[in-house]
Amino acid sequence: MRPIRAILLGFAAALLLVAPAAAEPRVALVIGNSNYGGDLGVLPNPANDARLMAQALKQVGFEVIEIEDADQQAMKQAISDFGEKLSNAGEGSTGLFFYAGHGVQVGGTNYLIPVHVSIKREPDVDIQAVPADLVLKQMNFAGSAVNIIILDACRNNPLTRGFRDLTQGLAEMTTKPKGSFISYSTAPGETAADGNGADSPYSTALAEAIVKPGYSLEDVFREVRRNVMAATNEKQTPWDSSSLTSEFYFIPSQPAAAGGTETQGGSSALEIAYWNSISNSSNPADFKAYLKQFPGGTFVTLAENRLQALGDPGNKAAAGQVAAASAAPQAPALPQSNRAVPDETQQQTFTSVEKTIYTRDQAPLRVTPQDNAAVLTQAAAGVPIDASGISQDGKWLRLHLPSGVTAYLSTDDLQQQSAAEEAPPPPPSDFEVCSAKADSYQQQLEACHRALDMADLKPVYQGVALDRLGEAYLGLSMPKEAADSFRQAIAADTAAPPAYHADLGQALHLTGDLTAARDALDTALAADPKNAAALEQRGEVKLGLGDVAAARTDLDASIAGDPNQILAHDMRILADLSAGDPAGAAADADAAANVDSSYWSVKAIAAYLLAKKLDRASAMADVVMQDAPESPASWIWSALVLRAQNRSGEAAELLRNNLDQAENRDWPMPIVEWMANERSEQELIAAAKADDPAEAARHLAEAAFYLGEAALRAGDRDAARKWLSQAAGGIARDRLEVAAAAAMLRSLDQAN
Repeated sequence: MRPIRAILLGFAAALLLVAPAAAEPRVALVIGNSNYGGDLGVLPNPANDARLMAQALKQVGFEVIEIEDADQQAMKQAISDFGEKLSNAGEGSTGLFFYAGHGVQVGGTNYLIPVHVSIKREPDVDIQAVPADLVLKQMNFAGSAVNIIILDACRNNPLTRGFRDLTQGLAEMTTKPKGSFISYSTAPGETAADGNGADSPYSTALAEAIVKPGYSLEDVFREVRRNVMAATNEKQTPWDSSSLTSEFYFIPSQPAAAGGTETQGGSSALEIAYWNSISNSSNPADFKAYLKQFPGGTFVTLAENRLQALGDPGNKAAAGQVAAASAAPQAPALPQSNRAVPDETQQQTFTSVEKTIYTRDQAPLRVTPQDNAAVLTQAAAGVPIDASGISQDGKWLRLHLPSGVTAYLSTDDLQQQSAAEEAPPPPPSDFEVCSAKADSYQQQLEACHRALDMADLKPVYQGVALDRLGEAYLGLSMPKEAADSFRQAIAADTAAPPAYHADLGQALHLTGDLTAARDALDTALAADPKNAAALEQRGEVKLGLGDVAAARTDLDASIAGDPNQILAHDMRILADLSAGDPAGAAADADAAANVDSSYWSVKAIAAYLLAKKLDRASAMADVVMQDAPESPASWIWSALVLRAQNRSGEAAELLRNNLDQAENRDWPMPIVEWMANERSEQELIAAAKADDPAEAARHLAEAAFYLGEAALRAGDRDAARKWLSQAAGGIARDRLEVAAAAAMLRSLDQAN
């Protein structure tokens, strides 16, 4: 795949020929904040995203104010300058604001975070951040006709402690200037990815889409949504809301050079279909045939370029025939899907609507809003279709089909109903809920089951639905069912993406089938060797298999590919403890905290405690107890820290208080009860053995660690060595107690 910047350079040359000067004044403010410093660290992409967007916006006629790594004063000054320029541009102007960087919502209000801030408490946000509403107010005052707000600011929130009303992602803005279109890089309340390249998936898709001629604003962001969902394996769904009353085009369509039987858009339906059928071909003969059949066609230049790229100079005779016909500028290629020619070329004005319609049986869906236009497909009766626009004369509806194709339907072909009948309510979009919009894992599970029951669900969609079904099972702590769903997803989609195999590996890991989990992750990484998340997951699995050195290699590779991969930093703690290196484990805990200032982990408590860094262990225990107050592991390790500080009375009080409030006494609660002197050693061992054999083995290893730690604290080295040896030989080295036992045994050996 060509880099997006190279694509933009190619478009730039074409646009000099085909893109008209914007009819209306256009002003844009682009901000990219990456180098935050302090607790917020560095984001790898926003500054790059800002440069990419500024370049694309300049190509489509915007006067761009661009700033990077801006503090609060610089951001507010830029917003003021933007408002002034937009006001001077007049009421018919278009304003656009793009922001990439950290953003948070507090109490339903969105704030953009400048660089070099120190936000420790919720009240600090009002003082040090910049409300996104400031930009909206400038646009509203300017009275511009079109206002486009683009927020790529939904990354993982670095601010969690000291906040009572702070939520992940951004809130949907409910107050907007007239004629507004607001886009978020992911759904409200969700977080977005920075990606593995120089630019985020969202900014990459957006910069590519806005320079395509003939794409309305809605078309642009619909394509962005599709591309981001594909790039993130359905994990991220861009979101937008609109109060526009008319169409807006970054680049309107231009008529092509004369030649052939044309639609009003400049290319015949036959030519468009022909080009779409060969555009990805590697056979020079296909492009020679195109040049011969359409010597004055829209795609002549591209066909000749493809011939050159394939090492064939092309059909010289055909090239000569097009020389005169191609004196007029050639239009760039239409997108690969069979898109209709955009509305501006049809002498039609469409008003935006959001409506589900039903067609008559075999109703023709056409490439343009004309009775004699080519038919893309025919719709069956009773199948719901989303309509996004209606022509001014009321004769045509603009449709967006599930495949992403734009088509047009005559209102004469709507399903006829008697005046007394109401339109049938549209059935729930189960596949959409399953793949992107579920409010809970249970809702996602149910929607995916219903979607999979649809008789006409395509295999590729079956794969998506089965993968999302597996994710729902994982979220509901049903790893065996999840593994079955992921296997079915792989079987349903013969070109299954690596993520399906990675998901299968995660589920198998949770079932305890570590060998099968490793094999699934091997398959995922063979196709995508730099997938940081899959590398981290395989590192965990290899730890469980006892291959500590190989696990560390995978975890190091995960961090090299994505320095912000917090799980890899966290799992390196276990790798170091398993290798008997508490000091290295403590350093890994420090590294994790540097990546994410809100980082907390019971593993980090253990690392600091075993490295004899009691102040850090105590501080981490405080954070863990604040963020995970209901976790027995939090109580256990916090009590161990208190005991190491000769605060046994406080440790006992901590354990008793939590036992008094606990309703569930399942494992590992018997360990808490034993530490609080409510169970004997024999009763603890008996409780560990009460489950099925696989679980009993894990429980016994965990119990043996705590018995060994207590024996060592009591000065009984022989008993400590016996118990710790049993724990260190446990079947899962990705368990904290097994790794900690290995570290303590090595300390005993070194002391001798």
